[in-house]
Amino acid sequence: MAELAGGRNIFEDMPQANVQTDWEEVKKRNPDVFCVAWVGVETKRANPKVILKRPGVEEITAIQNDELYILEEFLFCRPSPRLLQGLTKLAAILHPDIYPKYKHIDPLI
Repeated sequence: MAELAGGRNIFEDMPQANVQTDWEEVKKRNPDVFCVAWVGVETKRANPKVILKRPGVEEITAIQNDELYILEEFLFCRPSPRLLQGLTKLAAILHPDIYPKYKHIDPLI
């Protein structure tokens, strides 16, 4: 989805569908935008402080530029037509100068 939205997954060099990594590797890869979708956790219950309290978090470009986003799991992690909504939202996050702000409207309705 990141590539379709005009972005790049910092773990695109790893062939696995699900990458298991650690915090030091995330810091080393230094994302410009930090998007998180917690599987099985409602967005309103996801707490960004879990990320912001990690050691060295202030070294990450995305955090320095206030580019940490908690995403709706159902728009990104479940195979359904709602993936199109997730793609729309991600494109707006990555390229706000090109794509309109995401308004939580289902493009299929």
